[in-house]
Amino acid sequence: MASSSETITGLRRQLAASREHLARTTSTLSASLDVPARVRQKVAAHPVKWAVLALAGGVVAARVLPLAMGLVRTAGSRRLVGTLFATVGPLALRAGVNALAARRPDLVESFLGSAPPPPPPA
Repeated sequence: MASSSETITGLRRQLAASREHLARTTSTLSASLDVPARVRQKVAAHPVKWAVLALAGGVVAARVLPLAMGLVRTAGSRRLVGTLFATVGPLALRAGVNALAARRPDLVESFLGSAPPPPPPA
């Protein structure tokens, strides 16, 4: 039969192993449930892909949703939506390029074939 000191030592080892397992499980679960951090990580890894997806979402929101919801009924209001999109679209694209240029100027330079223009003074 094991002595009481061996039993206590064995229990302490078992307790330490359980704590280690619980810490690993908690860390893994915390990382998988931290959605904002995962999104930031994915956007940082593929900024161009996310910029294109955001632009496509803007196109859908500006063009398709008003038509689908019956908000655009007359030719004049269609023209208004088109004018708004034609105004906001390039501004959003330019803002996206500027944001991308601030983080990854090498990508913008390789895409545009030249260095991006300097940002306007604040």
